[in-house]
Amino acid sequence: MRTMIYFLRHAEAQSNANPLFQGEVNALTEKGKAQALAVANRCKTIPLEQIYTSTVLRARLTGDEIAKETRTELIELDFLKERKTSYSSPTEYQYLESFGSLIGRLDTAKTFFENLTSKHVAVVSHAIFLKSFFAYLLLKTPVDEETFLRVADMFILDHTALSVLEYNHEKNRWRIYSLNDQCHIKQ
Repeated sequence: MRTMIYFLRHAEAQSNANPLFQGEVNALTEKGKAQALAVANRCKTIPLEQIYTSTVLRARLTGDEIAKETRTELIELDFLKERKTSYSSPTEYQYLESFGSLIGRLDTAKTFFENLTSKHVAVVSHAIFLKSFFAYLLLKTPVDEETFLRVADMFILDHTALSVLEYNHEKNRWRIYSLNDQCHIKQ
């Protein structure tokens, strides 16, 4: 069996428009609402069986729009949350969650996705978490935090961009089909 997983970053939230840390509770901007609707309309063409989302409001609101348009159940998972950070300026921040804790959540996510019985699922999460998850799959072995973050930083994930990965259960193998696809967003 194969599971197609449609990973996407949440739509633009108030904290993205004003990038100083504003916590977990902030709504989508008007642009973000339009992005969520656009990706939800695109997801209507995918035979989704389940939608998993972070418990953070901006991800949940994006997932709610997809669930409404696709008539698919939405389930919140705490391990899909963003890595906690503290901003001192729009471009300078530090991680408040330890690297070990992040790796533990990534391992939990990998195990969860590898045990799915659905063929098509969507996952709404956050840029740092998703980039870290993709790096985790690529590296396959523990590395130091600096190397890991350098690999994770190679990925670009725009708001509501789809990144499609497949997990082949028989071969225990991940494949990347696409990254940062935003063809549903009108420029």
